[in-house]
Amino acid sequence: MSKLLDRKKKLSELKNKFIENGYAKGIEDIAEVSFTEIPGFTKDHYDKFEYEYSHYRGNNRWDFVDIIGWDTLDRSSRNKIFFSLLDKGFIEREKDFTAPNTKIIIGILKYIDEMDDKITQAQVILQQLEKKFPNYDVKKVIDKMKNTLANGIPDTLIGKDTLGDKILPSISITQYGKEILQQYYETIDIFINTPHKQVLLHEHHMVFELKQMGEFKDAIIKMGSIIEYVVYNWLSSKLLPVPSDFQGKLNFMEHHSRSTPKFPISAGNWRIVNSLIRDYRNFIHLQKYFDDNISLSERDFIQLSKIYQDILKELS
Repeated sequence: MSKLLDRKKKLSELKNKFIENGYAKGIEDIAEVSFTEIPGFTKDHYDKFEYEYSHYRGNNRWDFVDIIGWDTLDRSSRNKIFFSLLDKGFIEREKDFTAPNTKIIIGILKYIDEMDDKITQAQVILQQLEKKFPNYDVKKVIDKMKNTLANGIPDTLIGKDTLGDKILPSISITQYGKEILQQYYETIDIFINTPHKQVLLHEHHMVFELKQMGEFKDAIIKMGSIIEYVVYNWLSSKLLPVPSDFQGKLNFMEHHSRSTPKFPISAGNWRIVNSLIRDYRNFIHLQKYFDDNISLSERDFIQLSKIYQDILKELS
């Protein structure tokens, strides 16, 4: 194996170890990882990790972790890292808004999001959060919310700066935090009447994880499978005919929406879904994908995403 591929493989294994060890330790504590846990991990791999972490922090694969220290000050003999798994690590690991760690992260974001948009003392917010989440050390949780709360806000809330500092709630939540909150709010209104809600929420979460990775074709395939399941269950619940193939289902929904006054999804939108993903199963087979000269892009994802959200909200 080439050195480049070997490094990539070992650093992927290190990332997994960070997430698993940090998750096992919990959201309130410091965790550790030893290089001996990864067979074949060498100083060369460590140097590559340290370079990436130091030079590209916040914009690469290590933005989910904070390095606290090492078991030795001697750089040449380091073999264990003490670290803090951050909010993003717990969210990516659980992939479930009802899971314990993601739930408290969402709870804190939701509380701040629902505050009146007035400049408020950090001490007041902290006291209210501690009262709302008595089973957690809220200071420690907030200290790990470095991806979802804006720079400076965690330090202000946990007392590293003066708790008399004032903050503006509307600018406290980062763009990533807002996206996570939006996904959470959307899940409240979807899959209410559809079996296997938690499994579907996991699949729904994967759509946007694939989108963040730039894997638009795979995200669209995932949307297609979810839409087919939702349409199947909606037709069954209404005692309407259920065509056996996906295109048949979409054709039926287009006709049904055209003949039903005030149907929430327009015939035109069903046509868009049909044109983009009617053969989504075939997209899995790359030969078929290439032979049909199909190219699913970010533009297609954006066009489909709004309709996808409306279908889940109205029919699931």
